[in-house]
Amino acid sequence: MEIVHVDPGYGKLMLPNADVFESVESATFNPTSGVAFTSKGSYARSFPNLDLSFDPPDTAQVYKKVWSVKLSAYGDSSGNYSVGLCTNSQSSAIHVGIQVSSGAYAWYTNVGEGTVSATQGIGSFSSEGMHNLSVTFSLRAERKTGGTEYFITNTLILDDEVKFENNTTTALPSWVGDTLNLHFSNSHKIYVSNILVGQAVYDGQGDEPSDDGIPANTPIYRLPTGTPITNFTQGDDGEWIGTENGQTLLQTTNADNLISTFGNQPVNHIVVYGNPGYRVGSTVARATGISKSGGTIEAHGTQDLNFDKTMHVYDVWEIAEGNKFSTINDLQVGWRAGE
Repeated sequence: MEIVHVDPGYGKLMLPNADVFESVESATFNPTSGVAFTSKGSYARSFPNLDLSFDPPDTAQVYKKVWSVKLSAYGDSSGNYSVGLCTNSQSSAIHVGIQVSSGAYAWYTNVGEGTVSATQGIGSFSSEGMHNLSVTFSLRAERKTGGTEYFITNTLILDDEVKFENNTTTALPSWVGDTLNLHFSNSHKIYVSNILVGQAVYDGQGDEPSDDGIPANTPIYRLPTGTPITNFTQGDDGEWIGTENGQTLLQTTNADNLISTFGNQPVNHIVVYGNPGYRVGSTVARATGISKSGGTIEAHGTQDLNFDKTMHVYDVWEIAEGNKFSTINDLQVGWRAGE
């Protein structure tokens, strides 16, 4: 499954509005890296770059897309709060996800065109504290005589136990063109540390995509980096600006502090962020995540830039199995202007 968003708990990376969300440094709320974030009220925030389009190619008899949202969160069971995905950035109406109310929790799902949200009561938390949530929903199209059939599967896993799963045959639902959001209601009742959002596509060739993704309790660490080596232009506020395609910005990683604090942990993926990351009217319309090792620059993913000054860009790539912090020490990571 391709990971399209990883948030290590630094609220400003995903949640730039300091009046709405805040970072919290606490080993209680994030025993892995000590940083989580919470909201100051009832708000939702969209996952940028998550593609919810669903357009099967004409050549595919079977087409399937899988979206997976996993997070680790600390819940304070006194009071009402919710974490879920909704289609309106300021709406408390959960589209698909989990709601927690005074220690009890319920599953919400909207499975079809014009269908109202259905609630399934599924128990209660055994206690306040850290909980791992996983919401996976897949949409599958099969071309058959008489037309195309669509199948939706929704699954909720709480603390490694499947709590709810349903399978529905439906018309193509309207939500596939919407933006998904993480929703918080009330303040300081839930603290989120790790978020992993993934998607996979099956177009009838090869193996079908896995619904499993990555466990929500996968540890995520912020890797220290050094001073940029770049031919970008530095702005008045210290930001780096790419003015021509082909320019690069690279920072050397330093895992020594992580090793001394956490030990020589395994590394499965690397994430590079640009915040903010937007166009300023130049010819640079895209940004490509890059890494450099042994003198060779490798390109990973490319993202289109727009003119929204709150935009940030990120790229995630998988590295070879067996690598640890020590093996990526002195790796350079960064961005190239353009493709």
